[in-house]
Amino acid sequence: AILKLSRMGRRELKLETISMGSLVQSLLQTLAHQIEQKNATVTVGALPEVITARTSMEQIMGNLLDNALKYLGQGRPGKLTITAERSPEGTVFHVRDNGRGIAKDDIPKAFEIFQRVGKQDVPGEGMGLAYVKTLVRRHGGRIWCESEPGAGATFSFTVPAQSTATA
Repeated sequence: AILKLSRMGRRELKLETISMGSLVQSLLQTLAHQIEQKNATVTVGALPEVITARTSMEQIMGNLLDNALKYLGQGRPGKLTITAERSPEGTVFHVRDNGRGIAKDDIPKAFEIFQRVGKQDVPGEGMGLAYVKTLVRRHGGRIWCESEPGAGATFSFTVPAQSTATA
């Protein structure tokens, strides 16, 4: 896992114009079984085109969507919302769910290598958000989370208007 993270930090990024709407729809198709199992409703807002590396964006969005589905609460229909907005930083993407949520003090830990927070009843290495954080930073962006236990979480990240990705 550490080797994979190290390689991710050095891999050459091939920048291209990406339709984030198409990318997210493709990811949702691969997650269709989990969406159905969780009885989840997914709402996708208007997502713009951005200049970024396709593989990185697939990994970032794929991980955030997979986590949102894995940590949906039991006993109520799941809701996921994917939106974006332009800001002075570039484009801000939001992946919002109505799942378990994360305690405020645990949010920074969630982005650290081998750290898992909350109830440990879902398989994982504690690497997913560390990967996401590394990829977002390589593109010159930032990532953060707003959450309330029992009410869900919103993971947001920026993609700069003029990509400053490092090779």
